[in-house]
Amino acid sequence: MPRKTRLSMTDKRLGEMRSHASFTLLTLLRSIPALCHTQCFGDALQLFERYSEASALTVLYSDAPVGLIIRSSIVDTVSLPCYRNSIAQTIGRESCLCFVSIAPIIVAHDSSKHEIRRLLWSRGTDCLCAPLVVTKRSRYLGMIERSALDAALTELETSPRMRCLASH
Repeated sequence: MPRKTRLSMTDKRLGEMRSHASFTLLTLLRSIPALCHTQCFGDALQLFERYSEASALTVLYSDAPVGLIIRSSIVDTVSLPCYRNSIAQTIGRESCLCFVSIAPIIVAHDSSKHEIRRLLWSRGTDCLCAPLVVTKRSRYLGMIERSALDAALTELETSPRMRCLASH
């Protein structure tokens, strides 16, 4: 009997930590429109122009994230002399899928900080600057910049409230 009580207390603490982490995810969320896989690269360029702070754009297939177009990767491409004068005529009409840099790191809106850390570690260093794509029931909600997420996770881990919850 005491074991069951202890387990439910642990579950309650984990639930509190999970809700605290997901609250942080939602407060860090940036609602940057995504691109449908059928849209052209010109649409991506327009979104990058409208959302100058965006480091990437998410490409969706049936509302599910399938790729990221990283701003720094396409800047190198579109600044080449062969493309400068022909963006509107040639490259702008190409499918946005041609410019996907990496598969997105997808995290559910209610993920715990441990799930997020494990996910980040599993991806290694292949996409250190890529933002995370946040979903709810596999549908795109927005993105979170890695630097903002790292800072929030560090604060969560060092806050007195979270240390108290984790120590019981």
